[in-house]
Amino acid sequence: MSNQSPTTHFIEMVPHLLVLAGAIALLQVHAIQFWTEFVGPMGWAWAVLLEVVALWLWYQRQLARRMLTMVASVLTLTGPIYMVCEPLVEEWLSASHVDAGRGCVKT
Repeated sequence: MSNQSPTTHFIEMVPHLLVLAGAIALLQVHAIQFWTEFVGPMGWAWAVLLEVVALWLWYQRQLARRMLTMVASVLTLTGPIYMVCEPLVEEWLSASHVDAGRGCVKT
């Protein structure tokens, strides 16, 4: 058993909680953008709901719920990953078309 007071334990947890809150906030910014484009004005509700459901399911012990946990987690992460990667993929594809066009010039 630990000899730390609850206050000391909480103070030690603050940096971890700040990192977790920052990560969730960053994830939600991109998730809300994705879901708003995908389903419309209620996209923010989808993003937050998926996050809450995924977190809740991670604490469940039943195997069937653990399977749902994976589905909810993938859905939660797919939108932000898409929002971050889409401009990079579009730039990469447009650059490959430009390179292909340069090779066809004959003099």
